[in-house]
Amino acid sequence: MMSGGQANDPFERELQAFEAMRGDLERDHEDRWVVIADGKLWRERSFDSFQAASNAARPVFRRREILIRKVERHPGEIATPASLMVGSYVGS
Repeated sequence: MMSGGQANDPFERELQAFEAMRGDLERDHEDRWVVIADGKLWRERSFDSFQAASNAARPVFRRREILIRKVERHPGEIATPASLMVGSYVGS
């Protein structure tokens, strides 16, 4: 999975990027949804909901793997998806 500190799996790479920037994300985007793509915060913005983030990102990234995740200081039990691998989405 990891080679020289880098994740081979694109989704794992996005998770690692999210964790690496967690402090900045918590400061600037707490309780909002972010899109992590290519190891970076996409468009340097966040969204009010998972649906808004997905609707904005899906047409751009299509089948590429990205991370959509809510920024929380103390993640607890989650009633909505915490993250989504858009690249594996198949449907209409």
